[in-house]
Amino acid sequence: MRKINQTKRLINTAKVLRDRKSELEQAQNEVEYFLDVLNDLKTKTIGDSQKSLKVARFVQEFHHFQRLIKRLLQEDNDLHHDIAEDAQEKAMVDTETFGDVRYFKSEMKDFEKNYKEYKYKFRTFVADFDYLSDKVA
Repeated sequence: MRKINQTKRLINTAKVLRDRKSELEQAQNEVEYFLDVLNDLKTKTIGDSQKSLKVARFVQEFHHFQRLIKRLLQEDNDLHHDIAEDAQEKAMVDTETFGDVRYFKSEMKDFEKNYKEYKYKFRTFVADFDYLSDKVA
C-alpha cells in the first residue's frame, strides 16, 4: 500500500485552488470586457436583424459564462474553507476533500476548454464585424 505524503498533498491542493481562482478572476474580468464590447456592437446592429441576433447570442453565452464563473469561484471558496478546516484539525487533507478538489480540477478543465473555444469564436466574430472595417477606412 502506498503511503500518501499529507503535507505535500495539502500544499499542492492549496496551490491548485489558488491558481484556479486566479484563472477564474481573469476570466471574470474578460467576460465583463467582452460584454462591454457587445453593448457597443448592439448600437451598430440597429436595422440589421441578422447581426443583432448574433450579438444577442454572444451576450446570452457570456451571461452563461458569468454564472458559471460565479459558481466555480464559490466552489473554490468552499474548498479553501474545507482545506483550512482539515489542516487545522488534522494537518492533512481528508479523502473527501481531496476528491472534491479532483472533481473541481475536472470542472475547471472543462471550463477552460469551453471558454477558450468561445473566446476564439467571439474574437473571430468581432474581427469580421463590418462596422469595424468601415470605421478604419
